[in-house]
Amino acid sequence: MDATQPFVGRRAEVELLLGRLAAAEGGRGGVVLVSGPAGIGKTRLVEEVLGRYGGSAAVGRGVCSDDRGAPPLWPWARALRAVGRATGTDLAAALQPAAVTAPGLADPAAVAAERFGLLTAATDALLQAAADRPVVLVLEDLHWADAASLELLGRVATEAGTAPLLVLGTLRDAPPDEVAAAAAGATRGAATAAVALAPLTRADVGAYLRA
Repeated sequence: MDATQPFVGRRAEVELLLGRLAAAEGGRGGVVLVSGPAGIGKTRLVEEVLGRYGGSAAVGRGVCSDDRGAPPLWPWARALRAVGRATGTDLAAALQPAAVTAPGLADPAAVAAERFGLLTAATDALLQAAADRPVVLVLEDLHWADAASLELLGRVATEAGTAPLLVLGTLRDAPPDEVAAAAAGATRGAATAAVALAPLTRADVGAYLRA
């Protein structure tokens, strides 16, 4: 589906996502992951909801890449640049991809400490930006996400429940094991939700054809 085509069905999903956007405006954010097979309309659903959303949040979008040359935290960096343009802040500066792998550090403990510090700084920067203006981040194709992006998603999921910060992620069914584990962990808390899209009903298909 694309934005030029009629949008039908998905009433419950639309209401849930609009409700989460409204909650985020009020300081109760979190993470919502929309899953389903390729082509079922995950992106179209998110676009429709954001089109109906009339709030004041700054919205940023990043897409995960299956290109092995993509740096760590690529989707987050793209989304934060867009939010930065809207808020006048350099949020992407909080992401230092070189520090994720820390090639100059041979000690595993030092590498882990460097990684922890990076992800903490990135999370703090997001929360600080959202304190000034609600923030919505759309992360597409999380089935291709790198390990650092998944780890940051989990970190944000534990912090965003008391902040005006909402992450909307999309991913295909049956992702790689490490992605499935991260998605399960990121949607385990009270401030998180998982939305699994089923095929349109016969009535929905009829409405689409009539439109």
